[in-house]
Amino acid sequence: MPKIEVNNIDKDLLIDDINKSLNINNSITQINLNDIIRCDLIETRGSYGKTGFAKAFSTSFLGEQSHILTSFCIEIQTSEDTYLFELLKTPLKSNTFIFKNIKKNAEQFLVKIKSYVPDSPVVLTNLSYIEELRELKKLLNENILTQEEFEQKKQRILNSK
Repeated sequence: MPKIEVNNIDKDLLIDDINKSLNINNSITQINLNDIIRCDLIETRGSYGKTGFAKAFSTSFLGEQSHILTSFCIEIQTSEDTYLFELLKTPLKSNTFIFKNIKKNAEQFLVKIKSYVPDSPVVLTNLSYIEELRELKKLLNENILTQEEFEQKKQRILNSK
């Protein structure tokens, strides 16, 4: 399973709509979008270091409890191989602006990739259905999806709500 470090999703993972491929910058690796079977985000969490009373105190007074992410990857499985695209160079707290931005970009990238995967739900757990519809509309406007594909995926999202 190749593990590839990604510095910037928009610059390092390039979707070629004409050739229906995913090109990895600084690599000879090219993935045929029609060969993708599955794609997901994979988080590996570490410990924040607070337990018991300290954890309860910080959660109740400081809001959502942060955790350390030691790894955050986009996993793409094809008929030939599984690729891991590592998005973190160092562990990060989950509530930092940097991580939230990385996660948002990764989710948007997954929506684009999943539009090529047959029978793949475009629904991501952290996006509301309205955000999902907006992302689909962007893909339509960018001519990544045809009108027919857009309508099918839109109906799938609306039927799941």
